[in-house]
Amino acid sequence: MKRLLFFIIFIFIGFFPFWLNAQKPGTDDRYNVLKNPSVNYDNRVDNMLYWNYALRNKYVEGYPIEKESPKARYVGSMITSPLFVLQDSPDIPIWEGDVTQSENSVTTHPLDYEKLLNSNNSTDYPVNGLFGADWSTSDDAGESWEGEKYGAGGDNSGDPAVAINFQGRLFVGYINENFGQSVSFSDDNGQNWTKILVAPAPGYYPATLDKNHLWLDNSPTSPFMGNVYAAWTRFSAGGTYDGEIQFSRSATNGTSWSNPLVISTEIAAGSHNQGVNIQTGPQGEVYLVWAVYDAWPGDESALGFAASFDGGLTFQPAHRILNNIRGIRYSETTKNFRVNSFPSMAVDLSIGPRRGTIYVVWANYGFPGVNTGYDIDVYLIKSTDQGNTWSQPIRVNQDLPGLGKQHFFPWISCDPVTGNLSVIFYDDRDCSIEECETWVSYSSDGGDSWQDFRVSDVAFTPQPIAGLAANYFGDYLGITANNMKIYPVWTDNREGKALSYTSPINSTPAPNQPYVVHQSHVFRNYGGSSVDFLTFGDSLTMDLSAINIGDQPANQVNITLSSPSPYIQITDSTHYYGDFAPLQAVAINQAFACQISDTVPDNEKLKFIVRAADSDTFWISHFYAKTSAPDLRIKKLLINDYYGNSNRIPDAGESAYISFVLANEGDFVCDSI
Repeated sequence: MKRLLFFIIFIFIGFFPFWLNAQKPGTDDRYNVLKNPSVNYDNRVDNMLYWNYALRNKYVEGYPIEKESPKARYVGSMITSPLFVLQDSPDIPIWEGDVTQSENSVTTHPLDYEKLLNSNNSTDYPVNGLFGADWSTSDDAGESWEGEKYGAGGDNSGDPAVAINFQGRLFVGYINENFGQSVSFSDDNGQNWTKILVAPAPGYYPATLDKNHLWLDNSPTSPFMGNVYAAWTRFSAGGTYDGEIQFSRSATNGTSWSNPLVISTEIAAGSHNQGVNIQTGPQGEVYLVWAVYDAWPGDESALGFAASFDGGLTFQPAHRILNNIRGIRYSETTKNFRVNSFPSMAVDLSIGPRRGTIYVVWANYGFPGVNTGYDIDVYLIKSTDQGNTWSQPIRVNQDLPGLGKQHFFPWISCDPVTGNLSVIFYDDRDCSIEECETWVSYSSDGGDSWQDFRVSDVAFTPQPIAGLAANYFGDYLGITANNMKIYPVWTDNREGKALSYTSPINSTPAPNQPYVVHQSHVFRNYGGSSVDFLTFGDSLTMDLSAINIGDQPANQVNITLSSPSPYIQITDSTHYYGDFAPLQAVAINQAFACQISDTVPDNEKLKFIVRAADSDTFWISHFYAKTSAPDLRIKKLLINDYYGNSNRIPDAGESAYISFVLANEGDFVCDSI
């Protein structure tokens, strides 16, 4: 009997992956353009407006509104990782209202890790019109967002990629409304946008420039700092350079662009190159990576790579950095929307020991090179010699292998302060075969080891956006990290429609170093009482506690307090804090003093910057404080021109009595008016 039971268990385990594959729902082939080729379109293209054009011309069917998507399951908002302090991070919608959002690109200001720019493919809801790559900004670490659902600089074809330079100029790159490439930029936080043509389409539909990326060189040690780079795939309907990667550069802050270079011909792809990703190195090196398709329709079969060492003027010959991979574009997942294995790349710009290392991630069926089994996992390769040689693939997601679980749409970010890595991806380890969640993997040792944690509060059942074509639910996720703050951004349909969410995470410094930051503070008036708000005209002292969150001691630490606000004058700005053991906090009463302007607005959020420094290193952190002041407003105005023409308008030469109601809408009393 025991032998029979063992045999039955053995048969079940051996049959399990085949049973899973047989049960695979996947996408509906009626809407799968890869399985329905036509002379009316190029089914290699992965662009929302392109397929909407095909839909309007009845070349393809749109995804119908047959039924509502299943309700999402709430699974909790706690971030649980042994690498981090336990933290509650509820999901925050980027946009709310009658819109859909998909394909996420997000970045931080290089000098302010709480200032963010995000862009998505945007439509109205229910879908009637396509707005393209929209824009949203946050000034408070992703807690709140402002922006427009319409395209940055006008309607466009989407595929957003964003950047911010040191001067605060915002950039959104996208496929334009004529299927060429454009970039919009704004110098006033998105209130006004200037649209610049980067490259025209290579002909009429079905030709297009597809799957673009945009990057900006923000390395202070780069001779090309400030250069903006764009790249894409040229689909020329069988014309010149069809299926090749093209590249353009701007040395004028995005106002003008070079003629495109073709950089992928040495790859000799059997079909085409697609899904390009751009990054820059500490000395201004420009790196591009992309997926290679040697057969079509088919899965990704290799990773192509090219490098430039003169700011994008010329490129070294492109080459394959990894052959014999198996992506997921044709084989698909068990989820009901189209997918791909486009690679994502990051470069370490920190001053840490791995400075200059290049990291590339993608999704693969089985272990790369073997490419068997039903697991879809995220893999990483890295190079420490400017892309000349590469490591063996490292599995990023850390759940138990061999169970047919699926992890896909990875995007990677390297914190330019710590050098630590964060990778976002969809994940179904705790879900049914039709559901997924959003997870992040984190590494503080250059990708040699990883810790996973779920960031979405829900498990959801994705499905194509009703009214669009080609099984579309978005083609990539986004993540950015800066100064130990991680911002993953993804799309899910928990509300019955596709919307974008973020869940900001506080991470840790790189190992083997001290790291002293602000822990807490108390403002006191000169009577010694604590105050909750900074009142106009006040002179205050501040108690400040700092903590060493690193794993090494910090010695002879001085702390300096500053503020960029014109309403704050720091009257006592520096204090000696001494030595910190790892995880030790040091609190000093009345360490600093400041004067609040008597013209400060009510309810203003003022920023204070804390700079801690030992003999050779400094660490920046900050905090905010709210103000309290009167806010006088005229609520009602009456004009009495009884001795004139009584029209209640002060006409020329007329005498009139003016009365008004004055109200204080502020948080502080206003005397002697």
